[in-house]
Amino acid sequence: MTEFAIILPILLFLILGALQFIFIYQLKTTLNYATYEATRAGSLENAQLEAVQNGFSRAMAAYFTRPADDSDNEKSAAVIRARELVRQQIESGLVRFERINPTKSGFDTFGEDGGDGTIEIPNSLLIFRDARPTDNRGLSIQDANLLKIRITYCVDLIVPFANRIIETAAKGFTDSPDPGDSLTCDNCDDFEAQCMDPDDSTRITIVSHAIIRMQSPAQTCPNCFANTEY
Repeated sequence: MTEFAIILPILLFLILGALQFIFIYQLKTTLNYATYEATRAGSLENAQLEAVQNGFSRAMAAYFTRPADDSDNEKSAAVIRARELVRQQIESGLVRFERINPTKSGFDTFGEDGGDGTIEIPNSLLIFRDARPTDNRGLSIQDANLLKIRITYCVDLIVPFANRIIETAAKGFTDSPDPGDSLTCDNCDDFEAQCMDPDDSTRITIVSHAIIRMQSPAQTCPNCFANTEY
């Protein structure tokens, strides 16, 4: 009986921890797909944030879609609700969008006047353009036409007991505030710290990247993405 009392908490944590990691893996798989779809949407619409967010919300809705209930007039109502939920998460600051490429250096080197005060990187006839590195980072115009998006998603951990252990472990690898700190989401700059800000929720961040060739001229979008001023 004593041995059972000792092993029970460990066994319980292993079961609950495995269940929580299954949910995390499922979400990460969906996030990878959603990031690809977001990047693809951005490649078609000048690498603009709104297009990236729309593509992300459409694909990420799959994770939150539930069977339509009897009150739904159309089966699509469940999908619409899921998309709205993702949009609410974006508006609440639970998703961070970063445009890793094209860089400011790429716009400075290859950019042309796109009108309306924007600068754009030419996208036409790339196969005939000089492929030699020409900017200060050793990139060519073909490299500048690769759209790379990084999306950081703040996910709720829902399995009791295991969620607190996993969040605490994750905080050990970040600069997230301790419960006794005065740092709050109103004055902290780090997204991970905001995600795991000490409150009643338990969250961690999950990151996904995607790269795709631009299908339209990439344009500047000052302060649109979390990491860009151009």
